[in-house]
Amino acid sequence: MKKKRNGEMDFWKFVFSIVIIFFHGKNMAGDETPLFVGGSIGVEFFFLVSGLLMANSAARNTDETLSLGLDTLHFMKKKICGLLPNIYVAWVIAFAVEHIGRFAPKQMLKDAANAVWELLFVTESGLLAYRANTVCWYISAMMLAMFLLYPLMRKYKDTYFYILAPLIVLSIMGLTYHYWRNLRLPHAWFGFAYKSLIRAVLGIALGSIVYKISAYMRGIEYTNLARGLFTAAEWGIYLFVIAWSYGHGGDKHDWLLVLMLAAAITITFAQADLLGGVFGSGVFNWLGEYSFSLFLSHGFWSHRITVMFPELTYRQRLPIYFGLSIVTGLAVMYASLGLRKWWEGHKENVLAKFVVAK
Repeated sequence: MKKKRNGEMDFWKFVFSIVIIFFHGKNMAGDETPLFVGGSIGVEFFFLVSGLLMANSAARNTDETLSLGLDTLHFMKKKICGLLPNIYVAWVIAFAVEHIGRFAPKQMLKDAANAVWELLFVTESGLLAYRANTVCWYISAMMLAMFLLYPLMRKYKDTYFYILAPLIVLSIMGLTYHYWRNLRLPHAWFGFAYKSLIRAVLGIALGSIVYKISAYMRGIEYTNLARGLFTAAEWGIYLFVIAWSYGHGGDKHDWLLVLMLAAAITITFAQADLLGGVFGSGVFNWLGEYSFSLFLSHGFWSHRITVMFPELTYRQRLPIYFGLSIVTGLAVMYASLGLRKWWEGHKENVLAKFVVAK
């Protein structure tokens, strides 16, 4: 039975995907002022949601027969399979777009070979070579952070939620504030990891705390007055963060923005507001699913549009970039759905060519 999706959460996933698209439009801006100069805060939203969903998945896992290693491996396998084949479909398109107007077979083979770390989701360990789809740093950082945090969550359970996760969050907040004064610029090197990985651990650990609080809130029956206040707080926070990101880049307020987003996501996941019924339509679930393919389908266009249309201004390039991102996102989504359906129908026949059935 397919799990029921949270339509309101899906809506905000789509909104923050759009914010991130506009943020990456800065690559086309040149000397012009881009829109949403602080839109990268949307990545923190997705780290928080990823941590929440990881904790939710762990809570649903009642199988205690597996070893901690196998349990973690099964979780990560399921997580990776959930991202496929969208990531690889988007990568192929990104690779083609990155080589528009500069077809050189030798260089393309070299780039493809150097992309192995990107295709294995490990670039944020420090193995950063050629990248066709630059936004995939988020996927790598998320995966590596989950490999670290999921076994801690499964082994220590309440000790993780009430002691380890809060200490991880506070320690990383202090560390990042002391060294960088903002949470942006993912590829600053910290001696043993990229800033991106540290950001991921912070967001996912905080997201798991969000899950625990929201799960507790779901067991409480609120009055309409309380739900009205929750609604005002939730929407007020989301809209404030988006408005702030329009004109402010990364600074000392980043950590406050992350905590504000954590509070809003807690309300959204707990469904403690008055608007849950508004988002019951399948349209919002579709937007939530589409947001992932859209996220994967814009970064490479932001780098190539300037080369493709050098005579245009930033404002003239923006609608072209946005339109190409939207269309490419749709192509990635539906091509991936088709490939997934084909695999489900032909999986046994394909495997039979390589594995002898017993």
